[in-house]
Amino acid sequence: MKLEQQLEIIIKDAPKYGVPSVVMLQAVIPVLRNYGKQLQDQEYYILQTSEQELLLNTLSNLAQPNLEKQVIYAFATVKDALNFSQKSEQKVYPQPIFVADLLFQLFALQPADSLIFIEKSTKQIEVSRLELQGLIENNLANMVKSRNVPPNFA
Repeated sequence: MKLEQQLEIIIKDAPKYGVPSVVMLQAVIPVLRNYGKQLQDQEYYILQTSEQELLLNTLSNLAQPNLEKQVIYAFATVKDALNFSQKSEQKVYPQPIFVADLLFQLFALQPADSLIFIEKSTKQIEVSRLELQGLIENNLANMVKSRNVPPNFA
């Protein structure tokens, strides 16, 4: 499914989760679209446990070992995901997920600091949760300034 189709589904489903469509259209979707266009694929594979929890990986800074972050890897191919899963201490399974859904879910993944997309070219693209949230919050602030925010949106 193409990125624009994925985004349309997110817009359509937003009211179910208490998010007005105008907020999705003006604040969230432009950010998701921008990140999604930077990626090579429309669907990636993430690793989940048998309890359907995402596999979080802890990365340490070599220069500052006490500085860590939690990341989720998203693989362009199931083969790459399976190869990586063999290194895990727990039993994990690759699950396909559309890129727009994965980026949107990054908001809810509080323990995750970043998504790291492993492209087919072995290039890696990191998307920071705080950066993603900051861009959306900036868009929301612009909506408020222009008075284009729904009256029931808190």
